[in-house]
Amino acid sequence: MFTSVPNHPSGSTGVSAADPSQSDRRWIRQLGTLSGVGLTLVISTVLGLWGGYVLDRWLGSAPWLTLVGLLLGIVSGFVNLFRAAGMFGREEGEAERDRSK
Repeated sequence: MFTSVPNHPSGSTGVSAADPSQSDRRWIRQLGTLSGVGLTLVISTVLGLWGGYVLDRWLGSAPWLTLVGLLLGIVSGFVNLFRAAGMFGREEGEAERDRSK
């Protein structure tokens, strides 16, 4: 996911108030996106589990709808994870094409 780690002098946070470099911005943007993907993975799994549990209690079909909800939550979380990973790959590919021109 992360292709490079910013090189900063010791004691520096790597973020300057005046003009952060392009690599710093990109690194911070990727970190924000990845943390959002992690949260989405957990939240979608929990919501799928909860939705299946509620339906099981309502319909009396325990544990089948809980398992189906859990699986759907996990699948939807991983779909989002793969979309985010593909997004990072496109950014890298676009950057390589721009450098080669």
